[in-house]
Amino acid sequence: MAAIAAFVVALMVVPPGTAGAAPSVPIHTPNLSVTAAGDSQSLTVNLRNGVFRQVGDELQVVDASGAVTEQIPLTVATRGKTGSVRAVVAGDRKSARLAPLAGVRHQASAAKDRAWNNMAAQANRDWPCAAGYIGGGALIGLLVGLLIFGWITVPIGAAIGAYVGYTTCNHGATWRAAVKWWNTP
Repeated sequence: MAAIAAFVVALMVVPPGTAGAAPSVPIHTPNLSVTAAGDSQSLTVNLRNGVFRQVGDELQVVDASGAVTEQIPLTVATRGKTGSVRAVVAGDRKSARLAPLAGVRHQASAAKDRAWNNMAAQANRDWPCAAGYIGGGALIGLLVGLLIFGWITVPIGAAIGAYVGYTTCNHGATWRAAVKWWNTP
């Protein structure tokens, strides 16, 4: 049941996976298996022993004698927010599909997702050139920090080096890709 709770929280809090990513690996326990849908927006729970019964704000697992063995809450509180999960129990009651209700899920546009993938690919292509600038910026930040301000200037120098490197290498293709991702709705 902990696996189900973890999946539900992840569906409600973590943005959907990268387009084109491989589907998740199912989780198997002695009594159930949990599989995330290919769109990372829902999960399916299949029981080996017992059946599902939905009562109010929870999904119950009932054994052959009619006793409730597990309870899955359909309301999840995380990060100070409460979200509800929709459960659709199959006709045989051996499986249930769980998905966050609309408005709870993080919805990124396909264009934003493509812009992110393009930016990451461009940054990887330009890394061999930009790495020297980043290292040089960190080194200059370290030297300035040792002489004047302290160690806090090392990350500042590395950030300045990253900006200089990624705007210089490949005529600023990575920087343009980052700006495009930032501005994509």
